[in-house]
Amino acid sequence: MIASRKDFKKSLLALSIVSLSAPMMAQVEITQDSELDEIIVTGMKSSIDSAQNIKRNADTVKDVITASDIGALPDKSVTEALQRVAGVTVERFADTSDPNHFADEGSGVLIRGLDRVRSEINGRDSFSANPNGGLNFEDISPELLGSVEVVKNQTADLIAGGIAGTVNLITRKPFDANDRIIMLSTKASYGDFREEISPSYSGLFSDRWETGVGEFGLLLSATQTEFKSRGDGIGVANFYSRGSAAGLDAGPVTNQPAGSVVYMPGQFSLRTADNDRERKGIASSLQWKNANENVITTLEYIKSDATLVWRERVVGTQEQGFRSDVYGHSDIAAGTTAIFDKDGFFISGTLTADTMHTLLSSRFNRAQDIVEDVSFKLELLPTDELKVDLDYQHIESTQRVQNYGVNGRAFRQVTDATLDLSGNLPKVAYINPRFTAPISVKGSNSIDEADIHLGTASDQNVDSEGTEDAFKFNADYGLDRGLFKSIKSGIFYSDKELIIRDTEYSNWGALNRPWTAGESVTSSPANAPGEWERVDFYDFYKGKNVLGGNTNFYFPLMSSAENFTEFTRRTCANGTNQAEFGGADGKGSQRDINCYHSQMDLPDRVSGTPFAPHHVTSTNEVRAEGYVRVDIADDEADLPWRGNLGLRFVNYQLESSGFTLLPTSATSGSAAVRAIFNSKYPNIAALVSSDAGSVEKIKGTDYSTVLPSINVAVNLTDEIVTRVGISKGLYFPNLSQTRNSKIAIINSTNVPQDSQKPLQENPALPNYNPVVDVTDVQLTGSARNPFLEPEESLNMDFSTEWYFAKSGSLTASLFRKDIDNLFRDRVFKMDVKNPATGAVEKFNLNGPSNDGSGSIQGIEIAYNQFYDFLPGLWSGLGLQLNYTYIDQQNMNDKAAVDSGVLFDSAGNQLEDARNGFRQFTNLPLPGYSDQNYNIVGMYEYNDISARLAYTWRSEYLITRRDSNEFAPVYSKDVGSLDFTFFYTINDNFKVGLEATNLLDTETETQVQLNQAGDRTDSLNFITDKRYAISLRANF
Repeated sequence: MIASRKDFKKSLLALSIVSLSAPMMAQVEITQDSELDEIIVTGMKSSIDSAQNIKRNADTVKDVITASDIGALPDKSVTEALQRVAGVTVERFADTSDPNHFADEGSGVLIRGLDRVRSEINGRDSFSANPNGGLNFEDISPELLGSVEVVKNQTADLIAGGIAGTVNLITRKPFDANDRIIMLSTKASYGDFREEISPSYSGLFSDRWETGVGEFGLLLSATQTEFKSRGDGIGVANFYSRGSAAGLDAGPVTNQPAGSVVYMPGQFSLRTADNDRERKGIASSLQWKNANENVITTLEYIKSDATLVWRERVVGTQEQGFRSDVYGHSDIAAGTTAIFDKDGFFISGTLTADTMHTLLSSRFNRAQDIVEDVSFKLELLPTDELKVDLDYQHIESTQRVQNYGVNGRAFRQVTDATLDLSGNLPKVAYINPRFTAPISVKGSNSIDEADIHLGTASDQNVDSEGTEDAFKFNADYGLDRGLFKSIKSGIFYSDKELIIRDTEYSNWGALNRPWTAGESVTSSPANAPGEWERVDFYDFYKGKNVLGGNTNFYFPLMSSAENFTEFTRRTCANGTNQAEFGGADGKGSQRDINCYHSQMDLPDRVSGTPFAPHHVTSTNEVRAEGYVRVDIADDEADLPWRGNLGLRFVNYQLESSGFTLLPTSATSGSAAVRAIFNSKYPNIAALVSSDAGSVEKIKGTDYSTVLPSINVAVNLTDEIVTRVGISKGLYFPNLSQTRNSKIAIINSTNVPQDSQKPLQENPALPNYNPVVDVTDVQLTGSARNPFLEPEESLNMDFSTEWYFAKSGSLTASLFRKDIDNLFRDRVFKMDVKNPATGAVEKFNLNGPSNDGSGSIQGIEIAYNQFYDFLPGLWSGLGLQLNYTYIDQQNMNDKAAVDSGVLFDSAGNQLEDARNGFRQFTNLPLPGYSDQNYNIVGMYEYNDISARLAYTWRSEYLITRRDSNEFAPVYSKDVGSLDFTFFYTINDNFKVGLEATNLLDTETETQVQLNQAGDRTDSLNFITDKRYAISLRANF
């Protein structure tokens, strides 16, 4: 399972700097808050000391991961390392809207149960061309950073945007170290499932020189990381109610007792995928300061290039999520008996696909994200009291995605299978040998049918680009006037432009029609062997005996999916691609009566590209912010205290250009069918347009607010600090959500003359059965929302922190966030108009809106200590524990909307239609686990350093509406265990052994069945245990 996610291009990956490490491990000198002295970190013990000193002296609630020598953690990315921080969890599904694809490593960060996280690089804005417009932490190698800050509340000088918190990635600078540094690292990683070795390399050079015009410093760093893994999945999807009673999803299964209700799985599947990830990056920094050290300049250039390629094969039935009769339904095989539980849910038995075909899918996905970040900072100290910073940043980013799939189709007569859901793992056995050794037979209409043939295909292309220019000015004036210690003020301005070119899944279509004579036979393995390959699933799911004896399946060539346009051209030419229709996208979809074409060969595309004009949107975001902050303290009080209070003004404006895409056809079928539709629904038919649409520029949200903040820390004793933080925060929508884009779709059902017989519109055939009516007309579609406003939150923290040793602390934090203007995808009725005909109809359009409010509260407890008071070897023992409990209150959405602006800038109330098609209400926020904890055992003595880390989180909602099953999908509780061991050979060299996923963790999902919240088990996923050996050099 693979896949590809949020705040700087999450891909700025490869900066290159000394390695990151969980609150421990460090070896280089770094500078943190201006209030803090320079901190020297030299190992795990000193790293804990450094991290707790930073936390203790911070101006709000903060946790820190400090740097160590290159590659000091087994964690492969910043995301993986961040999960060790109290209150932080990571997402294991790279695209949460598609939980059928499991990620081989963490793909998104949540703080205290919320994914509303702002990411920064060196305290600056972050931006990229990916759909979320933010930083993919998983694209960043730990080797490239000096430290990472997790800020959980707000101060007035922080840029707005993180309701959950802010993650600030800090790169090394040449002035951070007094001496020359040369670091080199190499690592070889091995996955036990993929059974391949992946190399990684990184290096860093840093030095500083005194000259006659001041001191110069130069840092150059680079990294290249490869990682290969494999993931397998098995399971079922939605269950459907079956029986003869009205209101059930489908009719009774074979031999079902009269009056009873049973629940049958609509889909079961096997999936395996190979993932190849490559990260390349460089980071450079040039610094200068004058002899008086009151002028410092820093010029930085950072580039990251992250690529993820996955190749997936899937065997399984493919059922639509909200209607069990779209492609048919499963049934109990004749002459067999199935077992159901006491509630009527299928447990085991032999299933026949009935009218539902099994697909044999080959899918290729390549996603590349590139970010280039140039920044310049000027620091001035005109007087001893005044410090001024001027900062400019320019970002250029691109994202390119090729996502192609070719599906073989197996006819129902060969796909009978036994399915056993009684154990911990589903078991599937295909019992018909013709499924793996297909032949051709006579179909029900005396038409030649192949057991397996080329069925459908789809290609998605993305080529997006983003730019940002940002400016910051900050002034800090020191005061010596009683309680007032300093006053800070500044401004921030950013201008972002995101151009998205995305075909999405608009070109899904048929390669061959199973009901048309000759088409399926021509493309079968027997007649077109060059289009197929056999793949043996003998070691599927690590050989855990989940398959029967038929494990050697036919798949369309993976090279066909990878070279999709060449495949469609070749099969058009050789006659194995003959469908006369296809393409879900009305504009410019398939028009060739002979074959299916890729996006590159469709007639309405911009020359030389796969994109039609309506696939392109441009969105501009401008933000202007200003703040004032006052720092106060009383060191002479009986209980010394310090704090800060301030106000931050924020203005946020959006503008977007895009399309409203009207349907090109009101119904499928012949001219006679269209005539029936036009006569019965003339106004709906008048919405049809052959025009690709026109660009419309919308002036969207213009939002302003003021964000107050106050933070106070009191020293109860020399060892105990109590801290209070209260602030108002914002979280901004990403520029993909705010595009001006609408797609209107008309669906309907053709009713044949004899409903008991298959449809046949050819009057020359003896089984002629024409369409006589068109019913079940559904006006649907999707939209984005340039009128989205930011989410708002009142953040409250109360913590007590006991620092009882140099490398020992116990802290407890209570927190609460009251959130308003939540982003939620909704289905609402909205007018869609054809300007050419004047026809107007209400469509159910699915899209984002500001809807709902609620609160989240909880407690974090963290304990860190090295037991250096023990004698001898025992003094190297250490332990880290942290636990977070979170409670969401009133966060569940309502069954209806009282009022509010959704898509209509005029404020017109829109009718609620969210509860259809398994779009349930009363769901928690995605990503919210009510509990998570970390247990880390440490050992550091002389030349030996080791760590054993266990991470666990409770169940959570992955997505409100899965892109395949169209229902909410949850992850069950999941935990993982990692180990690392390092031995220092001498002052210059260190070797290490690393192991991750030692428990061979399985990730299990569930699908919600109904509004009451009942769930059924869905998919199980497993991936590699990973082992690595590394060598590091430091000079």
